Amino acid sequence: MCSLWQENYIKNRNENKNLTEENLGEIYEKLKRFGVKSVTYIGGEPFLKEYLLSTANELRELGISASTVTNGTVLNEEKITEIAEKELFENIIFSLDGTQKTHDEIRGKGVFEKVYENIKTLRKIKNKNKLKKPKILIYITVWDKNYADIEKTVKAAYSLNPNKIRIQLASHISEEIIKKTNSTLKNSIKTHSYLNDIQTEKAFAFIKEISFSLKEKYGNLEFEKIFIEENKKCRFINKDFIITPSGDILICPMLTQTVIGNIYLNDLSEVFDKNREKIEEIKEKAQTGMLPICYQCCVEKIR
Repeated sequence: MCSLWQENYIKNRNENKNLTEENLGEIYEKLKRFGVKSVTYIGGEPFLKEYLLSTANELRELGISASTVTNGTVLNEEKITEIAEKELFENIIFSLDGTQKTHDEIRGKGVFEKVYENIKTLRKIKNKNKLKKPKILIYITVWDKNYADIEKTVKAAYSLNPNKIRIQLASHISEEIIKKTNSTLKNSIKTHSYLNDIQTEKAFAFIKEISFSLKEKYGNLEFEKIFIEENKKCRFINKDFIITPSGDILICPMLTQTVIGNIYLNDLSEVFDKNREKIEEIKEKAQTGMLPICYQCCVEKIR
């Protein structure tokens, strides 16, 4: 589903820089001065960085909340205990993409049991110590390979007593979508991590049909908006932004070439003031259906 790990993707994005804890310390100070209230660590797998817990703690001490998205495989009881007791994260979003057989077919042998046990451990520590954070969110990404197992998957997730379960449609980007987007917004995308051949038509129709009955059975279950109605509102541009490992500032994670500055080289206030007109123009294009890639928006999936 995701090609972030592939060497050619990293090369095409020119993102072969290793992000260090020192880099993040410099970034945090600039984020604080700019008035940023929250940060989400995304990957790949954020917990592959050994310093993630200490740097999340540094962010917390600056008064900025942190959340993260994870496949749950790198965690262990020691890390989970530290996360919970220090309340390092506001939210931890775990991926659970099927029953044991299906999830392991998608993500690797033994992965389901590992992530299931880690979520279970986190819930147990939170309950024992009466902790509110981190909120445990379980996200199920559906496509034509795993949609038939959806109720069993929701039931497995529900047994872990998460704060929220969310069903989202896998993003599928083609060369044609990139080409059409670039014809409207020149050189906005070179490649993307969701450039893949997966199919979602059957999954979309099936989930749309059963969403109401599932929602009635599981109270803390929600669905990506696309299953309910066509989404015409961009909830990212001009409210959030992306910082890549090399420090590039993107106004949108889908428009991977729309770099407006670099956090190591530029002042954030100056960057956004200088690009205000450009940002508004791109947002308007996004909200009027002119950018085909918006229909595969990854941000809409993790809201």
